Amino acid sequence: MRVVGFLDKNSGAVTAVATIAIGFLTYKYVTYSKKQWETMNTQVGITQRQLTDFEESQSARLVIDFKAAPCADTGSNVLCNGTFVVVNSGPTVAAIVWEASGQGAGQGDGPSSFQGTVVEPIPETKSSGPWLPVGGKREIPASVTGDRKEDLDNRRAFAYASLSVAYKDIFGRVFWIFDCYKYTPSGFRQCPPQTRILPSDWNPSTAPPQSKKRK
Repeated sequence: MRVVGFLDKNSGAVTAVATIAIGFLTYKYVTYSKKQWETMNTQVGITQRQLTDFEESQSARLVIDFKAAPCADTGSNVLCNGTFVVVNSGPTVAAIVWEASGQGAGQGDGPSSFQGTVVEPIPETKSSGPWLPVGGKREIPASVTGDRKEDLDNRRAFAYASLSVAYKDIFGRVFWIFDCYKYTPSGFRQCPPQTRILPSDWNPSTAPPQSKKRK
């Protein structure tokens, strides 16, 4: 009875204290929940980065080399044959889904980089394969026809061979690589290679679109 009487007599003060206590507990709960949410987001971000780093470290990585045979000078032009060699330097297998080779020639020294104009699919496009194992190589014949050797040697004309390859890694990601080799008096010189990650819905029946660069 004394407690009831005390509460009746001091109801205003009790209400104020209770309101403060509820507000304090609400603040602590909101703060705790926010920290929990931030911690969870941080953990999710770390997990995603670890997964991305793992996929990148375990992904196939194809590189292109070019082996040229001695060029033939016919007097009116230069004929060069060679072989593109696609090598899987990554730790897992790759499935080649698209290939296209090309050659180009023109007047002047030529651009500093090439985009692979004059492209022909070799062979027909395919949904998957051939599989390229770790350390595996795939050879693709190539040929280059340029202007007169004198013009090429003095950079009054240029000629190059190019190759594009799209492939899938074991995680289902699609990569596109492009490389070309330009004729010089001392041999073929590599152009700046390009590597990009293609959209997952890319259709192999069309040429690869512009996309983000691979690390």
